[in-house]
Amino acid sequence: MKSVPSPTIPSIEIQIHEFLELHRMVGIVLSVDFVTDIRPDLDEDQAWAVLQRVKAVMDSDRGPEENLVREYADELYPEGDTDRTA
Repeated sequence: MKSVPSPTIPSIEIQIHEFLELHRMVGIVLSVDFVTDIRPDLDEDQAWAVLQRVKAVMDSDRGPEENLVREYADELYPEGDTDRTA
């Protein structure tokens, strides 16, 4: 994924990541460029529409991120496994 710093506040990305880490959180930022890298046939408006759809799904109650977290938690720490080191 590309990292695109803000043109108006160059340090904002660092500040956001430091804030999230301090609070033991993660944040995923997707851009139009990310979408067009995957689907170069889409223009910026179409890519933006894709991002809006992704956001709507992610904002829904227990969206696909719950399944993703469960999958990786199970992969790293299988239930019933007494070894809890990753």
